[in-house]
Amino acid sequence: MCGILGTIPSSNTELFNRALTTIHHRGPDSNGVFHNENISFGHTRLKIVDLSNKAAQPMHFPLNIDNGGGGNPANRYSETAYKI
Repeated sequence: MCGILGTIPSSNTELFNRALTTIHHRGPDSNGVFHNENISFGHTRLKIVDLSNKAAQPMHFPLNIDNGGGGNPANRYSETAYKI
């Protein structure tokens, strides 16, 4: 189980981080945040499949922000990396 939080347009950082703490119980192992001028995206992680920090989230690329869910992410990211 994990927690996902996103806002469009980007939120006040302090307010966003406070909101992210309210879903900490859904992913107590780690959390991550991505902010730019347009969006804020946060994730709390419960380590189940990949226990390493290589699977830290949110994963973000120039055209994609992802929480890593959705079946067979290793293949999806290797394919996506070439398209970006």
